[in-house]
Amino acid sequence: HTPGLSLALAGQMQERQASAGSLAIAALLATLLIYLILVSRFKNYIQPVLVLLTLAFAFMGIITGLLVHDHPIGIVTAVAVVGLYGVTVNDAIILIDFMNESRRGGRNSLEAVIEGCRLRLRPIVLTTATTVVGLLPMALGLAGYSSIWSPFATTFCYGLIASTLLTLLVTPCMFLILSDITVLFGRLFGSYRREEAPAGAENR
Repeated sequence: HTPGLSLALAGQMQERQASAGSLAIAALLATLLIYLILVSRFKNYIQPVLVLLTLAFAFMGIITGLLVHDHPIGIVTAVAVVGLYGVTVNDAIILIDFMNESRRGGRNSLEAVIEGCRLRLRPIVLTTATTVVGLLPMALGLAGYSSIWSPFATTFCYGLIASTLLTLLVTPCMFLILSDITVLFGRLFGSYRREEAPAGAENR
């Protein structure tokens, strides 16, 4: 450390830091808004967390894609990640919403999961496939490599593929686990209330 010498970021580096901070705030706001919208839709505070897990699935694919294609992590990929937030959750929303409707129709949790996966598999796969096929030439640089759009397309393709595959595999399992936990707590607290009720009646 030299006395009287200081280091300050300026120019493009300063702009990049400001952009990164803005994107981080945008990502947090997007996550919060998605959660609130899902709470109002599902009338449940836990199931939206299952949907938001798809964001973690997408991150696995994004990191894999950037490593495979040797793309740097920069502002362009960060913008793609924020844009991917609103896309990756769609598959889980479609799946969980259908399973909830099936349960309200009289099916148990396992039947609802089997029916939801059977009837929603094709729409989910087709939606992801059409998006990925459209972006894949850009991600692979088939029409020429672009330092801006190739990392952007790679982030979208790998993130969407990973989130879709893991959503189809993990989300139904998590839905069943959550249903079992809900039933278990309902039985525990229900029996506790039944035990407390006579005691309260005797005190009267």
